[in-house]
Amino acid sequence: MDRRKIPDNQIPAKGAAVSGQLMRDSGGVQEVGVRKNVGPESRSYIGANETEKKGTEELKSSEDFRLEDRAAARRDFELSVSRIGALKRRLSSLSLNKIELSGLPVEGEALGVRVVLRRAEELPPFSVGRTQISETLVVLSVTARQFVNLYYFLNFYRENPLEFEEVRSSAMRVLDEAGVAEGPIVLEASLYRKMPGIVRRVGSGVCLFEAESSIEAHDVARLLFHEESFPFVMMGSIALFFSESGALALEDLLLLKYALLTKFPKRHHSRFILFGSVVLYALGMRLPDMFDLLVDDKGAGRAFSSAIERFLVQETRSRVEVYCRGLGSWTGERLEPYDRWFGEEWPRLLGVDSLQELFCSPGRHAYFMGLRVTTLRDDIRRRTCRISPAACADLVALKRVPGLAQYFPFQIPEFPDSYWANYREYAMAAIDRAKFVRTINAYLKERYTFTLPEPTLWSLFSE
Repeated sequence: MDRRKIPDNQIPAKGAAVSGQLMRDSGGVQEVGVRKNVGPESRSYIGANETEKKGTEELKSSEDFRLEDRAAARRDFELSVSRIGALKRRLSSLSLNKIELSGLPVEGEALGVRVVLRRAEELPPFSVGRTQISETLVVLSVTARQFVNLYYFLNFYRENPLEFEEVRSSAMRVLDEAGVAEGPIVLEASLYRKMPGIVRRVGSGVCLFEAESSIEAHDVARLLFHEESFPFVMMGSIALFFSESGALALEDLLLLKYALLTKFPKRHHSRFILFGSVVLYALGMRLPDMFDLLVDDKGAGRAFSSAIERFLVQETRSRVEVYCRGLGSWTGERLEPYDRWFGEEWPRLLGVDSLQELFCSPGRHAYFMGLRVTTLRDDIRRRTCRISPAACADLVALKRVPGLAQYFPFQIPEFPDSYWANYREYAMAAIDRAKFVRTINAYLKERYTFTLPEPTLWSLFSE
């Protein structure tokens, strides 16, 4: 099998650009200014001989507009990639007193992470996927598509190509040079403490990655050695990060990360966790609506609350929605419904005493780009609880994610008797059920560019 022929969803064509300018507003990253094509088929052809020249000129003008739009979008994209590069350099230069280190079996500035291509017979018994051999050793058996994802995350802090196809071809070239045979690609990831003057031997394998900076080491360690983080590599697709809008969202995420690491002492870093559409973005499924940030401020003090208001609520208003009781979105008329949701309903749904367990228990959160996010399992549970057309659309799309059925099988709930909108619950009798299903398709088309026949959607509720 030629490893270069990798099927992958949502792969943009090389050099593809979204027609239209890109901008931010209070709703996050948005595409605006898209011009509609005006082709010959839209014109009246009475007297076509007399208007043939004019029609050709109009068509040429329309093509010029499209080229101008693509060029503008491409410039915006490359500018965003340049800013992402600057942010990665700033993050890489942070000292360890800025980074929260808990949760790893080996901690401190001397942390070393290495990923080596191995022969299967040289390793302890392992299964397909991720096998935890010990606290400091995991074996990864991946497909070619998964290897491309992993290669991207491992080299994130280096100078990466601008195009998805370049990343994929570079990853395949690494496999070719390593002489990897047909079948699963087997890697050994080890975590260790660096010792001055001691060189760790790779053995007969080929070293694929070794961390060059402290933050790179800790981010990769949390990706590979945290059981709930690895599904983003195993099941996700990185193609979205190479689109114009996807790059802007990634820039916003890194800006948030930089603010958290530099504006808050590391003893407070475990008080933040992202949830919502960021989980689907981490899987490469769709752009985030906003970056929803849940904050635990119990016992943190007044200075912490002031920093939340200044650096997160005010300065990141256009891209981050903060949920901290008495601050951000958890205020005013939303205070009571959010008290019920975050204080009672969500913990009961997840089977925990309180949401503090999301922050404290390693099995209740994952890491994406070094930031804590809710696990994919808990995200699906949340979407199956407060049912809405938008949540149903996300669940339908999740059904299509390769490998998800084995990781966390789930069913779309029975057709609801009520639905949620604008933070309130409404009886289903108040709306037309057929309209509910049509709205699901509208969200599928907007977010995932596909729709399903209405009878198929109806059948999903009765499986």
